[in-house]
Amino acid sequence: MKKYIVFLPSFAVFYGLFQIVSGLVLTALHTPNLMVMNPALSNEVTFGQTGALPLITLLFVATMAYFFTEQVTRMKLKRVFIKK
Repeated sequence: MKKYIVFLPSFAVFYGLFQIVSGLVLTALHTPNLMVMNPALSNEVTFGQTGALPLITLLFVATMAYFFTEQVTRMKLKRVFIKK
């Protein structure tokens, strides 16, 4: 239960940081296509395509949070054994 209490907040923090950094990178690398920006176009909204990238991102962030949780619990165990 203690590992879960450490894992859940660390997962949320790592996921949020990963989303912010990836958003900054994507925004910095984006170059708009000015030929498409034509007022005569229809008012349709397109959302793009989805793929496996969100799942891969989620697994990567969960792995980072897991290793962070392991490091925290190891540090706590070392403190307990050192104090005795």
